[in-house]
Amino acid sequence: IFATFGPAKIVIVIREQAAMIESVYRYYVQAGGVLRIQEFLYSRSSPGVDRLGNRKIFSRFHYDKIIGCYQKLFGMENVSVLLYETLEKEGGLAFVLEFLNAIGARSSSLDIRSGDQVNSSISYPGAVVGRMINQFVPTDFNEPLFWRNLSWIDHGVLFRNTVRFLDRYFLQKIFSERQFTDQKKKWLPPLYSGEAIAC
Repeated sequence: IFATFGPAKIVIVIREQAAMIESVYRYYVQAGGVLRIQEFLYSRSSPGVDRLGNRKIFSRFHYDKIIGCYQKLFGMENVSVLLYETLEKEGGLAFVLEFLNAIGARSSSLDIRSGDQVNSSISYPGAVVGRMINQFVPTDFNEPLFWRNLSWIDHGVLFRNTVRFLDRYFLQKIFSERQFTDQKKKWLPPLYSGEAIAC
């Protein structure tokens, strides 16, 4: 960015790390993943772990190092950090106002109306059911040994028409607040340490 545009205003939106891991894992299940969350984070068969066993997924959550990198290049006064939680708790208008303030733009003519949540993730029980279904259907993350002849099935359509439907009208009402990262967070590593990121 710096090489192309030079000095610029940078806005970085971050999300609490455990919540971010939760979201990434649920998206992985929606895309056809079959691993449990611990396997997703630590197993060498996981897309989040390289062949040497390095847990590359965690490097994305060292926000302090990424922010420091941008501050070094663009100057501390030009780098603003917004919280995703503001959008969740205070709504879109508060978040947009904070964003406009960060880039020095006026907001006098804003007209933002709240609406349905876009791209909402599946619930905890929805992800559990989805992961079970994924084990029987060929996906980008899974090739069932005994079900290869089902490759004609479109996983995305199947997931939308079954798991998404069940989740919206039934599963979300069961353990709706439960999180995969609620389960004894001892297996979650410290997310503020690690090697420096090269700027």
